[in-house]
Amino acid sequence: MHAFSGNQSARQTCWEPPPTLWIKIYVDAAVRAEEAAGAAVARDKQGMILALIAALFPHPDPVMVEAALMLLGLQLARDYAWSSVVIESDCLNLVNCWNGSA
Repeated sequence: MHAFSGNQSARQTCWEPPPTLWIKIYVDAAVRAEEAAGAAVARDKQGMILALIAALFPHPDPVMVEAALMLLGLQLARDYAWSSVVIESDCLNLVNCWNGSA
């Protein structure tokens, strides 16, 4: 996958699998002026999609939307009774808050 920034320089991104017997849930949001959308996607070590949930949000605050998606991802883990879960987000503010370093 390639992602492009405002100056159109490319950077490589690569999905890394979770440890054996763990599930990785990745959350990501797309924000526009008046709304946002996003999803939480759960994958196993082989990259197989096990579950996903997508949502629309009437507010465009990226941190709040990523936080709501993280909650939806955790609800997926609860609903499927997964106990070994890695949550991943590209929202550094949220990750720092989650890890207690905000």
